[in-house]
Amino acid sequence: MTQPLDFSNQDLRNRSFKARDLAGADFRRADIRGCDFSNANLEGADFSGVKAGQSGKQIFIVVAVAVAVAVAVAVAVAVAVAAAVVVVVVVAVAGAFKFAGAFAGAVAVAVAVAVAVAVAGTGAVAFKFAGAFAGAVAFAGAVAVAVAFAFAFAGGGTFAGFAAVFTVAVVVVVVVAVAGAFKFAGAFAFAFAFAGAVAVAVTAGAGAGAFVVTFAFTVAFAGAVSEFTKGNVTGGIGYSLASLFLLFLSCILLLQAIEEIRNLTGTSFNDAKLSRAIFTGAILNNCDFTDANLYRVDWTHSHFIRCKFSDNLGIRKVRKLCISRIGTNEDFSSIDLSALHLVGVNLTGAKFIGSNLNGSDLSQAILENVILAKSKAIETDFSRANLTGACIEKWAITSETIFTDTICDYVFLDLAKKECKPASGKFEQGDFEKLVNQFTTTLDFLFRNGIDPQAFDFALNNLIEDYDKMGISLKGVEDIGDGDMLVRFNTVSDAPKQEMRTQFAEDYQAMNIQLEASRNKVWELQQKLDRIDLENKLERSDLEKELAVAQAQLKERPTSQYLQDLI
Repeated sequence: MTQPLDFSNQDLRNRSFKARDLAGADFRRADIRGCDFSNANLEGADFSGVKAGQSGKQIFIVVAVAVAVAVAVAVAVAVAVAAAVVVVVVVAVAGAFKFAGAFAGAVAVAVAVAVAVAVAGTGAVAFKFAGAFAGAVAFAGAVAVAVAFAFAFAGGGTFAGFAAVFTVAVVVVVVVAVAGAFKFAGAFAFAFAFAGAVAVAVTAGAGAGAFVVTFAFTVAFAGAVSEFTKGNVTGGIGYSLASLFLLFLSCILLLQAIEEIRNLTGTSFNDAKLSRAIFTGAILNNCDFTDANLYRVDWTHSHFIRCKFSDNLGIRKVRKLCISRIGTNEDFSSIDLSALHLVGVNLTGAKFIGSNLNGSDLSQAILENVILAKSKAIETDFSRANLTGACIEKWAITSETIFTDTICDYVFLDLAKKECKPASGKFEQGDFEKLVNQFTTTLDFLFRNGIDPQAFDFALNNLIEDYDKMGISLKGVEDIGDGDMLVRFNTVSDAPKQEMRTQFAEDYQAMNIQLEASRNKVWELQQKLDRIDLENKLERSDLEKELAVAQAQLKERPTSQYLQDLI
């Protein structure tokens, strides 16, 4: 027998354990920041006291991307500034010859296109180091700066206007470049695309707006400088207000970008098998548990910060209960509390009306005066739990619900607490289990996503034939929600329920597979018949015979009318 792997007290940062079999492994007090456990088998593994989250390497990569983009954009800005100087000279000359109106605008657009081509190499560098978006930022940055300068001076700017626009343009380009490195493309690009197109269209025509779609703030500010320089106070104020609004919007989106960075996954347990794993006292920052099997995982006193879940642990109230182990007088009605590790939890006076407790471990839990009316407790473990004073009106339990050594002096069978068992005094040792047996003398089966009636009949007939002295009869079928059906069989009290359950399940599964294969064959034959030419009588005849045989095999397994009526 192989011994579980021991990784305790080790520095495991940035290591990949993807798809590895690490069942029962010991990771106590290990540093697992940046580790990848996706698709790994970690059943029963011990992660007590681990430190999980983003590693220094992961943070360094993000910063490196930001720096790479900033450098790329700085080069682009330098090229754009040089082009802008040319524009200034051309516009000045054009103004001397009284051609500033149409000629300057044309030159501005032409230079913007030229700058875009010139910085293509810089964009390529950014693509290499920071991905497609970074390249787009470098490209758009150079275009935006060149066009902003062009329009500022085409509108009659001065050297002071040039200096102001240049300063703002550099600041905006750098800020947006860094924001871009932090995956800021979504809302930023859309909002600025629209605003930029409108702002430039007002001053020089819609055609030029395409060049500044992602940097409307720069253009709007340049417009404000230009208008104030010309003495147009109204126009300047209008552009200034637009600039302030866009600046405010950019700040909001930048904060969102920072938050997104904070939420980036550090340690991944995506789709991992973690049933019965232990995370006692673990520090879990930026961990991804989506699609992981978290059956009865022990989260006692762990610390969750920005973690992702795809099951009931995504509910804040559920996480708090698993961590603190205290839920006295809390209302958990209609909440999914299935498959949780709640051993020894204090739930005195809590409400679980209509809650799902299926598969949870509540052994040794303090459940005095709890309300379990209409709750589901299939395969739930109440071993050594204290259920004194609990209300169990219409709760759903099966023979697989465990009550070993359960402590209980009395229970109520209705929410009004008028019907008490026992009517006077208290239960003696074993009396509560006898009461529970009224609910569990049946042989119960839980079917996920509905029942195949033909497979069911086959398995039931075999069970009755092989256990003819067990008094087997179908008691009923209950819809317990989420497409799940609970089927109950009457049987004698000393029936070997586990053996009978195993046989029924195996027969049902085997027949279900056989029936599915037959149905697929019938469908394939029907498809072939539909494609064959009507004149090909011989081939059609052979297929029709084969189809008739396949259909007859399905009809050999008729569904009992009784079961159809129940379903």
